[in-house]
Amino acid sequence: MKICFISVAIHFLNYQFEIGERLRERGHEVFYVTYSKECANFLKSKLRNHYYVPDFKPNLDNLDKTLKKYGLDKDELLVGDIDVSHMKKEKAYDIMHRDFLFWEDILRCENPDMVIGSAERLAGLVPYYVCENSKTRYYFWTRSVLPNRFVLSTESITGRIPNIKIKEQLTEEELTRAKHIVREIRINKHRVYLVVGEPVVNKSLIYLFFNRMIKNIFVERFKNPYARLIGIAL
Repeated sequence: MKICFISVAIHFLNYQFEIGERLRERGHEVFYVTYSKECANFLKSKLRNHYYVPDFKPNLDNLDKTLKKYGLDKDELLVGDIDVSHMKKEKAYDIMHRDFLFWEDILRCENPDMVIGSAERLAGLVPYYVCENSKTRYYFWTRSVLPNRFVLSTESITGRIPNIKIKEQLTEEELTRAKHIVREIRINKHRVYLVVGEPVVNKSLIYLFFNRMIKNIFVERFKNPYARLIGIAL
């Protein structure tokens, strides 16, 4: 099986790479698509097949024509990306068009069996629609509310967990916690139950902020739309 992982920052690539290595040991072919130069440099040092999206320079002639075959509206699609939507419209449309042409080209060249990415922003939305159009499986990847687990869902836009027999995959302790979470959601009507505890500021977070700021200036060089100077991609 040929599998593609999408990353926008080194934080995500760190665990994707570990999983990718285990998949390679089992005989699967793995390659990576990233919007981050830091990630691209890491993958290059490991001699792993990868694509750095900002290096892709297609002819951006007609975005509306490209989107027509997907039945999409560029302004509605742009709303789904909190980072790119803050840019000037012309630049935002160019990024959107580049991403569509990039993914069309990658699917033709690599022909992966599945693509694993996010459900938000153009980095997740564009490959989702291109994969759907080409009948390539696209999986939405997110952290689970249970520790040391993650969720893969084919419901990339809603993030809905598919119908699986999750009860048989949990330990008694995990099942007890899962039941508690479901009960809390039903009683307190929580719409999101992912963040536990209150945000704090400490030395490690201050160090992380300045470390990422330096990387975003001198490594990313403002080419990664998800590594803004202040809105930092981890």
